[in-house]
Amino acid sequence: MDIMRPYISEGRMNKMETVLRERCLDVLFLYENPVNPSNVYACLRTMDAFGVQNCCIVDGGYSRVLANSGDKTGGEVRKKKSRKSKHSAMGSDKWLTVERVNTKGRGMGGVVERLREEGYRIYSSSLEGGVDIRSFSFSHPSVCPPNPPSPSSPPPTPSKICIVFGNEESGVSQSLKSLSDGLFYLPMSGFAESYNLSVATSLTLAYLQSMGVIRRTEGWERERREIMCKWMIGCFPKKGMGEMILEKEGIEVLRAGTGGAGGGGV
Repeated sequence: MDIMRPYISEGRMNKMETVLRERCLDVLFLYENPVNPSNVYACLRTMDAFGVQNCCIVDGGYSRVLANSGDKTGGEVRKKKSRKSKHSAMGSDKWLTVERVNTKGRGMGGVVERLREEGYRIYSSSLEGGVDIRSFSFSHPSVCPPNPPSPSSPPPTPSKICIVFGNEESGVSQSLKSLSDGLFYLPMSGFAESYNLSVATSLTLAYLQSMGVIRRTEGWERERREIMCKWMIGCFPKKGMGEMILEKEGIEVLRAGTGGAGGGGV
């Protein structure tokens, strides 16, 4: 990272460091087969505003959002026929860690298994069989129980949270619901049967924040370093300039779609 600092203004570095300190890294939002790119772009902007870093977009062969395959290094979600939405999202999604997963012909079992290995509890949005979010208990180490355990009691097992939303037409798939740790829904008092995806995301983020689930994540220094590297490489106004600087210093950079920044010293 030291190599990049001379090329970035002090004000921009201070802003990135301040934002990164406040980032929530142990809450993940997963979108299963979203069909409307504009909705996804709006969700990403709202996630950034709430300080949630991680997002996973799953395509089982039905989504019209994933125009390119990516990885955990993030990048831009591109959709040629939606230039206006894409342009408005570019200011936000480049700051997020967006993973794109193609599950066509494989189902969600592998994705869920990997999330559990990484320590996530999975909670899906569902009007059928779900619990009102206002009464739902999201198991999270940052949310203190009404009666804290005595000092002799074992501490709660740390857990990360994955919030799942399905596509705008059919919701979360039955297979993913059956693999979830819990189902919740957002209450409505009018004639509408469901919220827009971006509105549902906003309401859920607001509720999680009010409950203390979304808050600054302590530690995670390796992850923070990786995020800062990505931000520093991508913060230049001219596309590819960050990669050019690193390559000039003899550091190999894996381009988007093949991985993240490689080599030592970044």
